[in-house]
Formats: sequence, C-alpha cells, structure tokens
Amino acid sequence: MLKCDLLRAFFRSVLQAGAGILLAVGLSAAQAATTTITLGFDTDNNAATGCTLVVGSQSLPGVEVALDTVVTTTTATGTVGTITRRTCSGGAFGAPGTVSGGGWAVGMTTGTGGADLVETFIPLADLPGATLVKIGAITSSDSVIATQLLNLLSAPPSGPGAAPIPALSPIALVLLIALVAGTGWLLRRYAREGGSTLLLLCVVAISLTTLSAWAIVRDGNGADWAGIAPLGTDPSGDAAAGDDLVALFGVKDGANVSLRVDAVLARDAGANQAPVVNAGANQTITLPAGATLNGSATDDGLPNPPGQLTYLWTKVSGSGNVNFANATQAATTAT
Repeated sequence: MLKCDLLRAFFRSVLQAGAGILLAVGLSAAQAATTTITLGFDTDNNAATGCTLVVGSQSLPGVEVALDTVVTTTTATGTVGTITRRTCSGGAFGAPGTVSGGGWAVGMTTGTGGADLVETFIPLADLPGATLVKIGAITSSDSVIATQLLNLLSAPPSGPGAAPIPALSPIALVLLIALVAGTGWLLRRYAREGGSTLLLLCVVAISLTTLSAWAIVRDGNGADWAGIAPLGTDPSGDAAAGDDLVALFGVKDGANVSLRVDAVLARDAGANQAPVVNAGANQTITLPAGATLNGSATDDGLPNPPGQLTYLWTKVSGSGNVNFANATQAATTAT
C-alpha cells in the first residue's frame, strides 16, 4: 500500500538575525495497489429492468444490486478489504451499505491461468425473490459476464445454466465426522431402544444442512472451488493489471452467495522511497538584498502511476519576517 512520504530538507540563510528556512516536499497519496471489483446482479434476468451499472468504460444493464469489493496488494500478497452493496431503486443506485469488512487473503496467482483469486460474498437477503440470477463483474476497462445463470433455488440445481452444489470443505467434513461419531457414542450409552437410529439420522441431516454453509472458506485457497465450473470467462491480457478479469464463479452457500473472481491484480512496487530533496547551497546575504532559492526534488516514480509532488517553503526559526515570492515553487525568492 502507498504511504504518503514527507521528506524535509533545511535551508539555512542569514537574513538579519539568522532566520531558518524549511523546504518541505510532499507526495500526494495514490491508490495504485488498490483494485475495486464490481459485480452486478440481474435478479430477474431482464436487461430492461433495474439500473445500468457503469464503471469506467464498462457498463452492465438490468442490474438490481451492485456489489463492490476492494482489494489491496503488496508485491507478493493481497487482502480483501471492505465489501459494500448498492440497491437499484427508481432507476438509480442508492447509497452503499457495508456487507463485510473483509480481512481474508487473496490467492495470489492461484486462480485460472495464474490469475489472482479473489473471494467475496453477498447475503441472500440482499437478493430478495431471486431464483435464476445473471451476474457480471466489471472493472474500469474490462468485464466478464456470466454465460450461465446462478440458481438460488433451495432444491439442488439441475438443468442448463445451473451451478453445481460444492462438496463440503475438508474442515467441515472433519467436523461432520466428529459430530456423527460423538452422537453415536452418546446414543449407545444413553439413548432408549427404538429411537436411537431415528435420532442419529436427524443429527446427520441437520449437520449436513448446517455444514453446507461452510462449503466455501474465504481464505484465498481455491481447493474448495474444485468441481465448480465458472459462470463466465474472459481472455487474460486484454486489460492492464488491476483491471484484467479472467473468470467469474458463484454458488449458493448457506445464507450467502459465495463468489470468486479471478483477476490479474496490480502490485504495489514495494520499493517506494521518499522524494530526495535539495534546498540548494547555504548562502549569506546582506539586507536589503533578497535570497534566491533554488530547491529541487526527485522521486523514484513509484508507485506507478506516481503521485504528484508538492512544495512548500516556510520559515522555521529566527527573528523578523520572511516573505516568499511563491512558497509553493521549488525555485523562488525570499526577502
């Protein structure tokens, strides 16, 4: 992540009683290592209803709900940040509401074709009445639109365009085995004859229903997505890093819709250094003469695109007043 760097260089000049002058150079913050992936949900599969979702040069019509997922990266790691959703009403999207604060890892280069794997989600309650949903993911210059509809029906999906139900994750499977084994032991020891088998079956059924909500673990690991076909794909390399979308996955997951977007994310350069500042040579003047200040600053150009350098001359010590012709220019005069 970009840190706003501020490097100060002192320029001492004798003005009457020896006033000290400071040149401060600031680098304005940019978000070169931050990517926002926006997903649009056409909950009635009708492009003529809802809102048109626009991000940069990309647009998606017929969207009832939009989901924004912020991702930040360093040179080697990525983290999912805040997730917000917007609802279309009267032809316009309302204010964003927070879905989650994020905090889980991105699978760096573990997605389709070596892309980065970003996991996000939206509660089913935010998609009221939806059954077959068309989903699209867009950035400012790329998009991937589902060619298969996501089935949100309670019954196991079947037929064209249905997303398969995922298998239990390894953690959920271990918990289920432990729960069933423990229940069996209790039944053998305490349950009355005749009702133990039925009780055990009930426990198994309830466990399967409960643990199915844990099928997708948001950890950047794509193992729990095995066997789930993408809803849509897009060629890699048709957009710049940070905007390049490759694949879109989705599956009903308990009370949520778990989503996976494979994208080539921008990387933080990591070696970003503070600007190198030179306030010019020390000089002594005799009043009423003025001082010609020739300051300068160079930056390493990171992150890319770089931030904008700003300059500010100020007096820091000594008696009397110092007036600058233009305190925000590197080269100026002081009297």
